[in-house]
Parts: sequence; C-alpha cells; structure tokens
Amino acid sequence: MLAPTADNLIMVALFLVPLVVLVVVLLIMRRQQRVLAERADNAEKAAVALADEVRRIAHQQNEDQTRTVVVTKHLKAIEEKQTQLENQMREVKQQDPAMRLYQRAAEMAKSGASIDEIMQACDIPPAEAELLVSMHKG
Repeated sequence: MLAPTADNLIMVALFLVPLVVLVVVLLIMRRQQRVLAERADNAEKAAVALADEVRRIAHQQNEDQTRTVVVTKHLKAIEEKQTQLENQMREVKQQDPAMRLYQRAAEMAKSGASIDEIMQACDIPPAEAELLVSMHKG
C-alpha cells in the first residue's frame, strides 16, 4: 500500500474540495429550482384565477349592458305614451270652451284673485269659484 504522503494528501484534497464545492452548488441550485418551480406554479394558479375573474366581470358587464338596452327601450316607450297623452289632453282642452274657462279660473285662483273677480271673469257659479279658491290657497 501506498503511504499517505503530503503530496498525495494535497492531490486528494485538490480533487475532493472542488468535488464537494460542486456537490454543494448542485444542491443549492436544485433547491432554488424547486423554489422557482413552486413560485411559477403559484403564479400560474393566480393567472388562472385572474382570467376566471375577468371572464366573470365581462359576463356581468354584458348582462348589465343588455339590461340597460331593455330599460332604455321601456323608457322610450313610456316617454312616447306620455307625449301622446299630453297631446290628447291638449286637444281635449282646446275642444271644450268650458274647460278653458275653468283653467283660467284656476290660474286666477293661484295668483290670488278674489271669488268675485273669478266669477265675473270666467262666468262660473259662486260655489265653483269658492271651491277653486279654497283648492289653490295653500
């Protein structure tokens, strides 16, 4: 057998030290690789969750837009009906001369005219003039 000499020990040490360093470096790199793989997996899960949330929000936005369109159509229909009713009321008021007198009497009562003034200007009975004045006092 060979006796361990200083030169042999140095040669073995020079061979083993880099080998140990290499093994330690490989272990550290393997650990870092696992950590990075775990982080990548977590990031992928987060990306999937965000994509699901984006799809859910987009779906909700589409539903909201659809509701808005429906409500807008209903509002347009209601406005059209209101305009028709206002036009019909205007026509009825213009056709009935007595209504014009009562409208004028109501306007006079609102502006503070007396019962006598309303009776004379609109040619309506005292009870109706009193009623109009009492309705429009407050």
